[in-house]
Amino acid sequence: MFTQIKGLIDERVTHLQCLSGNQIKIIAVICMFIDHLGAVVISSIFSYIGNNGLLMWEEISLFSDKTNYILYSIGAVAFPLFCFMLVEGYTHTNNKKKYICRLALFALISEIPFDITFFNQFAKSNNTYPFYWGYQNVLITYLLGICTLELINYLQKLETKILRLFLQCGSILAIVLLAEEVIHCDYEGYGVFLVVLFYILRKSRILQVCGVFLLATMRYTQYPVSLMVALLLILLYNGKRGTHHYKYFFYVFYPSHMVILHILDVIITCV
Repeated sequence: MFTQIKGLIDERVTHLQCLSGNQIKIIAVICMFIDHLGAVVISSIFSYIGNNGLLMWEEISLFSDKTNYILYSIGAVAFPLFCFMLVEGYTHTNNKKKYICRLALFALISEIPFDITFFNQFAKSNNTYPFYWGYQNVLITYLLGICTLELINYLQKLETKILRLFLQCGSILAIVLLAEEVIHCDYEGYGVFLVVLFYILRKSRILQVCGVFLLATMRYTQYPVSLMVALLLILLYNGKRGTHHYKYFFYVFYPSHMVILHILDVIITCV
């Protein structure tokens, strides 16, 4: 009965799917940029206004809190979309090794821009500038997620079902804890597990959405509207890449936009 209902819902949803992978990625990139613009540039503008006595700090704090909430709510749409498209890319790529190496390369390239943009003062106070070892960029989260999928698939070759499941679950738990307690990458263990969940439930869009909804509501409950918007966009995905080829754009944009934001931050601070 459950399978029949799920199949019927999946069939109905198929008729509504109108967004390509590129369109979803562009939406995610815009949401991420708005979030980071608020965290870096808008915050610097508020600090500039306060330091120059243009407004009272109480007023600035009120405006800043409201603005940050709105901008972060928009930004919160991005992460589930990126995780979903990451799994789609991994599932359909013809060369998984190349896919992982490309992700690892841009994760390394992005680390310094990430550190100086979001943790500049912490890095200086710890005498580790331009690096900040307390928190790592989101591409490392994605990389750990994809490595977990590779390990799951490798262990799938084991003939003993109980041993296979035990090792697979143990591997997922180990990498989630690694991200959460040791590496401290963006979104930490939740991010890694979200990638795994999208992959495990990849045969049904409805199950993907329901599973992610349950996971997210247990961990991130501050932005429920953002979550619902992201899941709706995932439901509207038509399974196609799109007419244009933007593969490297999305990789290059991540470190590039952080460099631009950092430069703007420096300019505002020095005025």
